[in-house]
Amino acid sequence: ALAGCVPTPAPSTGPPQPNATPVFASEAEALAAATKAYAAYVKVSDEILADGGAGPERIREVATGEALEGALSGYGDFRVRKLHSVGKSTIDHVSLQQLLPRSQDAPDTVSIYACLDLTGVDVVDGAGGSVVSPQRPSRQPFQVTLNWNASDRRLLVASREPWTDGGVCEEG
Repeated sequence: ALAGCVPTPAPSTGPPQPNATPVFASEAEALAAATKAYAAYVKVSDEILADGGAGPERIREVATGEALEGALSGYGDFRVRKLHSVGKSTIDHVSLQQLLPRSQDAPDTVSIYACLDLTGVDVVDGAGGSVVSPQRPSRQPFQVTLNWNASDRRLLVASREPWTDGGVCEEG
């Protein structure tokens, strides 16, 4: 008799919704943001390399994690060997590899494939002689992972690995 006095729970309206709003409204928006962030990384890196590795802290504005540590190490090598670059890298044929919304343990992450064109880039020593191997490919594919930095409200390059399993540089 008392069972009729207990309120009936409201029916469920589906799975619980996440508390956080996704950073990107679409994969296209994520790809555009990742492309812009990677272009900023390449630009800053080119500037540091053109300066012979001087002012390496500038890369902190566009990189984090493994990408930051790897870049700083490379700039140190440039300084020690008294090298500098001439010319600018360009990016083409960017495609989305993966978009992972934030979880409790990780930020929003975007992974892309990108072709880095080094056709117009040379690396020279103190005497002005090129140290670039004639076998260096002029276009190099990379898988780039970028993490959302909530405090700055932008993507930062978190890792950048050569990509050998795809034809990102052969497209188009």
